Amino acid sequence: MAARFAHAGDQAPTQGDFGGAGLWQTPTARMADEGELALSVSRVEPYSRYNFTAQPLSWLEGSFRYTRFDNDAAPVADGGRSNSAKAFDAKIRLSRESRYLPEVAVGARDIAGKRYFSSEYVVANKRFGPVDASLGVAWGNLGARGNLANPLSALDDRFDHRPSRSGFSDARYQFDRPRYFHGRAAVFGGVAYRPAGKPWEVKVEYDGNDYRHEPGPRRIKQSSPFNVGVVYRPNRHLDLSLGLQRGNTASFALTLHTNAARLAEPIKAKDPPPVVRRYDDAPAIPTMAATPAAASVHVPAASATAAAGPAAPTALASGAIAATSAASPPLPQAAPSPGLAPLTAVSEAGVTPQTGLPPIATTPASTTQTWPEPAAPEQVDWEQVSRELYDNAGVRVSKISRRGSELFVTGEQTRYRHSAKGLGRTARILDNQVDGSVDWYTLVSTRAGMVVVETSVQRERFGELLDGEADLKTFRLGVERNRPQARREELLYRAPLDRYDGGFGLSVGHELGAPDTAALYKIGMAYDADYRFASNLWLSGRIEALIADNYDRYDGGPVTALPRVRSDVREYVTSSRVTMPQLQLTAAGSLGADWYGMAYVGMLESMYGGAGAETLYRPFGQRWAIGADVNWVRQRSFDQDFSFRRYRTVTGHVSAYIDTGYKDISLKVSAGRYLARDWGATVDVSRQFNNGVRMGAYATFTEYSPRQPGDGGFDRGLYLSVPFDLARQRSSRSRADFAWSPGIRDNGARLNKRYGLYSLTEDRDRASFSGNLHRIVE
Repeated sequence: MAARFAHAGDQAPTQGDFGGAGLWQTPTARMADEGELALSVSRVEPYSRYNFTAQPLSWLEGSFRYTRFDNDAAPVADGGRSNSAKAFDAKIRLSRESRYLPEVAVGARDIAGKRYFSSEYVVANKRFGPVDASLGVAWGNLGARGNLANPLSALDDRFDHRPSRSGFSDARYQFDRPRYFHGRAAVFGGVAYRPAGKPWEVKVEYDGNDYRHEPGPRRIKQSSPFNVGVVYRPNRHLDLSLGLQRGNTASFALTLHTNAARLAEPIKAKDPPPVVRRYDDAPAIPTMAATPAAASVHVPAASATAAAGPAAPTALASGAIAATSAASPPLPQAAPSPGLAPLTAVSEAGVTPQTGLPPIATTPASTTQTWPEPAAPEQVDWEQVSRELYDNAGVRVSKISRRGSELFVTGEQTRYRHSAKGLGRTARILDNQVDGSVDWYTLVSTRAGMVVVETSVQRERFGELLDGEADLKTFRLGVERNRPQARREELLYRAPLDRYDGGFGLSVGHELGAPDTAALYKIGMAYDADYRFASNLWLSGRIEALIADNYDRYDGGPVTALPRVRSDVREYVTSSRVTMPQLQLTAAGSLGADWYGMAYVGMLESMYGGAGAETLYRPFGQRWAIGADVNWVRQRSFDQDFSFRRYRTVTGHVSAYIDTGYKDISLKVSAGRYLARDWGATVDVSRQFNNGVRMGAYATFTEYSPRQPGDGGFDRGLYLSVPFDLARQRSSRSRADFAWSPGIRDNGARLNKRYGLYSLTEDRDRASFSGNLHRIVE
């Protein structure tokens, strides 16, 4: 049955031919819900457009577009014909629609790069029942009709002139040219008619472009400035469009869309059910909902220091697609004191004040399980318990110890993305083993042999939560998160080092928005392995066998004055079917309170080998961190074996990480020397939604001249990172990453390191733990 265009808040607005909410050629002021993603393909001769649009914030829309020209319409760029162009667009809402006033937005197309379709606009929308009307003013390509004098000329006469008319004759305009909102303008607008309860929408627009200044040599005839068509939406995720544009040209479009912020985890049918506590009369995962109240709570003073002893090694995810996180998670929120971090209640969807936990669907645990009698910690079979902790709680134990009435489990979480879930399962297992001499359970989290954070839960309050005698707000009084510190403790068990870990998996690589094609891809099989000499010293490697690729379509990019540090990617992919992309010896450790360090040597990535070091200062309970890395590298041979080419360099950056405290937005700024020996800085802004999906954008500026071929010193891109948890019935900490950029370039290129200290210490993110504390019962 065809889905209906129902409530505006539940349905995405239809897309225009350029991507983003719009009519046909013209944009509207409408915005989708936060987290909306759209992938659209449109064909209006002589252009084929492939658009990706994201809505990271309610007031911000961003798009990446790949345009393919028919041969006779291809413009001249970089000394030859260019059959394609990449572009970025952005739109910002200035005001929401009210009873009497319209919704207003300002935006720009083709913000930087070749700028064939560069445009700026201001547009307003007002709804009248089933009719949504838009009216705007545009400059550049969208306003090429030029039937309106520039209203900004009243401020400055320089607004009358737009350098290189609409940017069509200059293929390398950058941010540093005064062109935005310059030149004559044009009016555009239209209406969208959407009958209530119907799966279709009729759109009619007046185009501000007269097509007399298109980028290629072919003259495009426009018989009418009006474009008309219909959009059919058979379900929530698909739009089909058919129209007549320029009075003489048929148009077709297909749009796939979804809301990444609303993606939910499937029931984890392949996860083991949580163990049943010996005190439970029935399988107990209470049906609860999170408290809507937000309040600071006092945390009782339990043992609040963390271990500095041996820790578990890093475990690679076996059998996962070869994609790791492209952006780091937000930093922890500030704590009232450096030693004790009380948790703060946060709002959750679907709440009931009686219990404070969300409804949970899970596989019931068995009620016939038998346990040994509770024993003093010194008498427990901790080897058996450590196996159960790994199998059920995902904790790879390195040691178990005791201090007074507090029991410590030190280890690394290998399975569950939400650390609260692993903590709750750990507490259930311990509850069945130890007698009443233990009042607190503390999980000391480690990564790569580094002690990152310790989390303590009061045994009595945890039992009350599971029994439904306490809500989540009350339970928070019995939870602590603290900075690791050395302590005197009684060692109960030390696990033998698990030295080897390895497995096969599918390897997928891609370049979306690459030159000469919409996408480059490679598919193969890979074997990943780790061998640990100590918990914080390990050898990691990867072998790949290529199955299929299309990198023969890449011509190597434009000739520039820079060394070819990335543009030889075709040779690296196609020279050998079996390669060794990585073989690296890594050592990591804690250098002091809140200080971490890492050193590495070997074949660091598919194109470079060498040695390097990284350090990170990440103060506990703060929203910021600062780090630095330096690397001496040499270019590897195309076969990706143990041989090298002649090129070598030193590269490194100083990086600042900031959690802005607004809408889970993180900012990363890195400055330093890139692989091509160019100096510059990269700014990365991203937002992570509650379900773990992260979307972001980056821009790199270097000293390389903007007027050199290849778009000069300015690089930019969009990316999306999705947890595998949202698609699998088995819990996983792995992620799949997708990135869109204008092409493969040598300027602003960084070393693709396998490990980073900021991501290795992500368990310090107190805001993420507090916001997902309700998962402690899962």
